[in-house]
Amino acid sequence: MASVTETTVDTTNLDDHIRSPFQLSTKSKDKSVKLVSLPQNLATSPTQNNNESGSGSRDLLSSVSSTDSLEAGSPRTSSFGASPFSLNIKKVSKSSVGSTTPLSPILSPSSLSSATTLTNSQDKIIEIQKEVNSLKKENEAKDAKLSSSLKSIKQFWSPELKKERAARKEETEKCLILKEKYQIANSQIEEYKNALEDLESEFKSQQKNIQDLNEKVKNNHEETTKDHQDQLEKLRTEVRTKEDEIFVLTKTLEDLENEYNSQEDQLKEKNKCVAELEHILTDYEQKLEDYDHCKRDLEKAVNAVQEQEIDYQMLKKEYDEMKSVHSESQANEEEVQRLQIKIDELERDLTDQTKLVDASDEELKRLEKVNEEKEVRIHRLEEELNKNEKEYDDVKEQLSTLQTALEEIETENKTLQEKIQEGTISSDSLEQKDREIRNLNTKYEKLDKYLTERENALELCRDELKGVKNANRDLRMEKDNLENQLFEHKSTVDRLEKQKDRFTRPKEDVALVSAHNELKAKHEETTKQIQELRGKLSQYDDTMKTKDNSISALESSQSEQNEIIFGLEKQLEESNAKTEQNQKNIEELEKEKTTLNDELTKLKQQNVTLKKPVEDIAASALSKNGKQGKKMWDEMAKKDERIEELERQLKEKTKQLGLLKKNQTAEREKQHQLVNESKKVEQEIQQLEDEKDKRDKRIIMLEDALRESVTIAVEREDLLASHKEMYENAVNKMNSTNSEYERVELEKKITNIKNAFLILSLSEKDALIASMEATRKRQNEELFNIKQETLLASISEKDNQIAHLELQSSKTKKQDIKQLKLEKEKFVEQLKAQNNNRMTILSNGENENNLLINELESAPPEQVYEAIRHLHNSTSKLEFYIEEFLSYSNEQYKKVLDDLPTIPKTKCKSIDSLKKLSKPELLKELKVVDVDCNQLKGFVHSLLDKLEGVA
Repeated sequence: MASVTETTVDTTNLDDHIRSPFQLSTKSKDKSVKLVSLPQNLATSPTQNNNESGSGSRDLLSSVSSTDSLEAGSPRTSSFGASPFSLNIKKVSKSSVGSTTPLSPILSPSSLSSATTLTNSQDKIIEIQKEVNSLKKENEAKDAKLSSSLKSIKQFWSPELKKERAARKEETEKCLILKEKYQIANSQIEEYKNALEDLESEFKSQQKNIQDLNEKVKNNHEETTKDHQDQLEKLRTEVRTKEDEIFVLTKTLEDLENEYNSQEDQLKEKNKCVAELEHILTDYEQKLEDYDHCKRDLEKAVNAVQEQEIDYQMLKKEYDEMKSVHSESQANEEEVQRLQIKIDELERDLTDQTKLVDASDEELKRLEKVNEEKEVRIHRLEEELNKNEKEYDDVKEQLSTLQTALEEIETENKTLQEKIQEGTISSDSLEQKDREIRNLNTKYEKLDKYLTERENALELCRDELKGVKNANRDLRMEKDNLENQLFEHKSTVDRLEKQKDRFTRPKEDVALVSAHNELKAKHEETTKQIQELRGKLSQYDDTMKTKDNSISALESSQSEQNEIIFGLEKQLEESNAKTEQNQKNIEELEKEKTTLNDELTKLKQQNVTLKKPVEDIAASALSKNGKQGKKMWDEMAKKDERIEELERQLKEKTKQLGLLKKNQTAEREKQHQLVNESKKVEQEIQQLEDEKDKRDKRIIMLEDALRESVTIAVEREDLLASHKEMYENAVNKMNSTNSEYERVELEKKITNIKNAFLILSLSEKDALIASMEATRKRQNEELFNIKQETLLASISEKDNQIAHLELQSSKTKKQDIKQLKLEKEKFVEQLKAQNNNRMTILSNGENENNLLINELESAPPEQVYEAIRHLHNSTSKLEFYIEEFLSYSNEQYKKVLDDLPTIPKTKCKSIDSLKKLSKPELLKELKVVDVDCNQLKGFVHSLLDKLEGVA
């Protein structure tokens, strides 16, 4: 495109030009006007323009002028002559380029061009109207002059009148030309008016479209905000309900803990009762031993009765013998009667003993009945136990229903959490939490850095202290050396003074004086050095004091930070201790459960062992009584047979009466012994009856103790069942809470990574947008300048050509003028098309990958530095969240994370060092940061894909 230069022309020097109808009519003589100097092929003579109009028109560019440079009624405009098609020269101000408003993003380039053409055409119409009014006034003035001059011609004839006549002719010709131009101008004005109305209608329709679009955008924004608010309120209500449910669960847990404490107290009381029962059982065992002793005494008594029966048989034999002897002598009848009396007494004793045995049998039967009653009670207790087991099963079913309800609640919680994750406000809250966490992390990192710096400073201070101590040692050594040297110098001075006194020669005096002076100078130097060393020592002492103070302050701050860390560690230990206490309580409950089961089995075994001896005793008693009866009957039958045999043998034994008399005395003594023994047996039987009464009382006591033990066992079983329920509920809740906690932490880490990833991409887009806006402003300014220059060049060239052709008033030239106008309109349309193409190429011809680098190549270095800093911060955050997630989930997703590549490390320099770099170096660093960002994005994509596959 041909270059266009601007030249300023003083309007005061325009009077030197040739007077013509196309002369410059300057309105402001004080201000300079900018003329556009055309290129060489255009700024030639009119003849050259006619010859080269074709080539010049091809190279011309036309565009739409700005609204700032074409204001209506501006005092800086000037025109050639009075023609409405004359060249308009306006002052071009550089401020108009800077004051241009940026184009709205909704308007299209076609609407822009139409708006600019509207404003330009309006300004042109206003200027043409003003020129027409000025021409009318000039015509009226000239008509008045002509009328007055005609009157004067009739009266006078002079050369002046001839001049006036010639001037009048010229003016009439000018008037005709002006009238023709005026008509042409009116026709053009009407055309412009129609075009203006069309453009105004188009402009109004575009404004309406813009307003409709803005209203739609507002409505959509309001609808989306309302939907988000409704979703937020729903989520908040659901979260409140969940919090209420959690509060109720915590209350139930506290109530269960209180019940557990009360049950522990009851267990302690019951353990005391069990200890008392154990004492009672020991007493019962002692009583059983006494019972065994009594049983042994009974057996002894039964043996004595058997011996008495044997004696009874012997007496009966003697009685038979006496009967056989009765036939021989009647003297022995009295003795036989006595023997019969004794036999009757013995029979009575036997009947008494059988009665006692029958009474003991009845007592045994009563004991058996009591045992049967106890067995019935035990059956009842077993039935009650079965009922309790059924109730336990019912409670288990209720617990299962409650667990299903809890699972449903957990599913609802999960859905709510998913909704919360989908909501934008929840993401904002998460971002706030993340920011708080980041702030805490940054504070913690700052504290760590501060501590490390302080520790380094302490180490440096210690090193400096060591150096200062070593320097002090060296200085003291030097001081001692200097003092020794002083002492030596003093000794030498004294020695030289003595030599001076001895030798009086002048030469020697001069040498001594010089040596003395040298020694004095050395002495002064040493004293100065000592003073300097003392000053250095004092300075070192001051620095040591300041460093000690700084070290004490650092130690105090370090102790405070250690206290903070210690408090945090205590909180962690307390939480761990609580968990350990819960586990210990659970283990103690299990141990108590096992001990109670063992005690129940022991009690049941003791019941069985107690039943067995009683049954054995009863069976033994019954078996002994039956055998004794049978033996008695058998023995009676045998005795009857023997009596019959003795009666047969009476005759044979009459000879033995003498022997019997001798034996009667011995038999009487034996009878007295038997009577005494029977009395002893009776006493022993009474003792046995007393012991039986005592044993009955003891059995009643034991029955009561058994009842109490059974009730205690039932209560313990109930307690165990309740403890089991409590334990199972607590374990389930602990498992559910642990799983939820782990899941929430995982989701939190994943959301942190996603948020950091989004922040990184947003930071890149923000940098892009900022750079795009800056470049857009620059391009708009450049386009504005280009349009203004091309507009001025095309208008000036065409006006020059049209003016040159109008000077040659011929019909062929009019056709050329029309062709030039058509060419001018074509050039305007071509320029519009070129501008539109340029805008589309600039908007669509950029690569997506290198957008940021291409955009920031033309940006200032400060903007490039800010973009690098923003990207560096976002990448560091993303790396921190990735490392945190990997350290947390190494155990759970070890197999998945083993396949992942290593985390890409950033290669960018530190942010402080970037401030000193130039623009090309900053662009290189920007490329490095862009590569790091892309690598991190790829790593995050692969990690999220693997995690979604696992989920």
